[in-house]
Amino acid sequence: MKNQCCYYRCNGIVWISFFIAFILQIFPLWPSQLNLFKPSWINLILIYWIITIPSQFNIGIGFILGLAMDILLDITVGIQGIAMSLLTYLIILNIHFLQRISIYYQTLIIMLLLLITKIIIFLILYMISTMRFSSELFLGIIGDGLFWPVILYLMNKSLFFYIRRRIN
Repeated sequence: MKNQCCYYRCNGIVWISFFIAFILQIFPLWPSQLNLFKPSWINLILIYWIITIPSQFNIGIGFILGLAMDILLDITVGIQGIAMSLLTYLIILNIHFLQRISIYYQTLIIMLLLLITKIIIFLILYMISTMRFSSELFLGIIGDGLFWPVILYLMNKSLFFYIRRRIN
C-alpha cells in the first residue's frame, strides 16, 4: 500500500528521472575509452522504478521506453522495445525476490538480466543486418553493474527528498 501512495506523490520525479536517463544515454562519456563501459541508463532507471513501484509499471511502459530509445539512438525501431519489454517482464516476474535480497546479489541478477537483453538485441541485429560478434558489445554490462548501487542510492535519496518536500 505504501508504494502505491508513493507513486501519486512522486509522479513528477519518475518522468524527470527518465528524462535525465535519456540525456545521459545520448551523451558519450568524456574519455572515449570509457564508452565501452557506458551503462544503459534507461534500463537501470526502469529497473529501479519497477522494483520501487511495481504496480505502476508494466510491459507496455517498457516497450514504449524501448521505442523511444530506438528513435533516440537511431536504430531499427522495435529492437530496444522488444528487449526492454522482455526485461520488464523478467523484473516483474522476480519482483518479490529482487526486493528482498542484498544489493550485491541484486546487482548480479540485474547484470544477468541485462546480459539477456543485450544478447537478444545482438541476435535481432545479427538476423537483420551484417553485425558480427564482438566481446566489446557486452562490456556495458560491467558499467551497469558498477552504477547500479550508485543509482539505487541516489534515486532513494532523491525520492525521499522529493516526498518529504511534497508533504511539507
